[in-house]
Amino acid sequence: MSFLNMLSVHQAPPFETGGVEARAGFAVQDHVNVSYCLDLISNSSLKQVWCENQDDITLIWDINAREKVEFVQVKSGELDQLWSLPKICERKKIGDKFINGSSIIEKSLQYDRFSELCCFRIVTTRPVNNELKVLTYPTGSVQRNNEASELVTLASKLKSRLGDFKSPKNNSFDYWLSNTYWQEVHSLESLKNANTVSLNYIAQSRGYQLLSDQLQNVYETLLSKVYLASMASWYSNPDNKKFTKQTFTAWFNEKLEQTINPVPIGIGNKIRYKMTRANIPDDAIATAIWLQRKFKKEILTPKYLDISDIDYVEAEVIATLQNLRSKLDSGLLNESGLDFHAECLKEISKLKDELGRSDIPLSIFQGCMYNVVDRCLHRFLRAET
Repeated sequence: MSFLNMLSVHQAPPFETGGVEARAGFAVQDHVNVSYCLDLISNSSLKQVWCENQDDITLIWDINAREKVEFVQVKSGELDQLWSLPKICERKKIGDKFINGSSIIEKSLQYDRFSELCCFRIVTTRPVNNELKVLTYPTGSVQRNNEASELVTLASKLKSRLGDFKSPKNNSFDYWLSNTYWQEVHSLESLKNANTVSLNYIAQSRGYQLLSDQLQNVYETLLSKVYLASMASWYSNPDNKKFTKQTFTAWFNEKLEQTINPVPIGIGNKIRYKMTRANIPDDAIATAIWLQRKFKKEILTPKYLDISDIDYVEAEVIATLQNLRSKLDSGLLNESGLDFHAECLKEISKLKDELGRSDIPLSIFQGCMYNVVDRCLHRFLRAET
């Protein structure tokens, strides 16, 4: 069967949006979402995280240069029993009639309806019983492969309970079982603790040592961010429900810097405006603002420069940029904003070497350049006529 005419997951509206309206305050789902957002920063294969868009959470993966979509259902209601096969097969009932397709497993399999490769995840705070234990091993793992016969048995039991139910792409329960990972998070507290450890590790890997209150502040900001994305309307602006690796990482880096080095609101706005107009990526813009802040901090509490050094370095940086800008405006340089920005960084690095100031870090020179941009003495596009 050909599925070439099926919509991409990036185009199709969700089955329903009732989960958004039913939400009230932070939920286990938000903390689960924070964990995936932290993975978005640290895992090179995870490209996007969607909040209450399609399933509870949707993850977009890059697997060997091919896009794969993972549909995540979060079940946080406390049961008085372990999760079991009868529970995931339980259908809703109207009167005396059971509704086909209404069980947890059927609703999950129905998301296999897009042109991309699809897989599934169930996240619960309550563990599974022994019958479903095989699903808690990651797909493709040695443990999972060693218990392949268990999946065959489960597929047979599912078919006997629910019949020959299939996805829009004609896949049955054996496909769901082979492509589903059951994630047990045990409790809200353990989930928060694990997230906090991950957050602290990522911050440290970027050179930030956060105090406990700072760590809590960043975590609460992350939690609020995913909550607001979950509450956003898919019909008004679906992009508000999605986090991409580039933009989310840039936002995260800036949040860390603001937490460690608070600055007055508005600093960096001119840099952001000029670099955005030049089609320079968000992560490069966030880095530029960070470098400018480091330079301004150096001016206030000098570590590498004295007063004469500051004037000297700034004058040479301005002169170098003036020379480059005149070439751009005259047509001697015929480059895009992105390429001209790279040329400016190259010449600033060369300037540092020519001045023979090995005692001054390159970050000071680059920060000075972005400070010049913020003072409206430099730009990355040809002058408008």
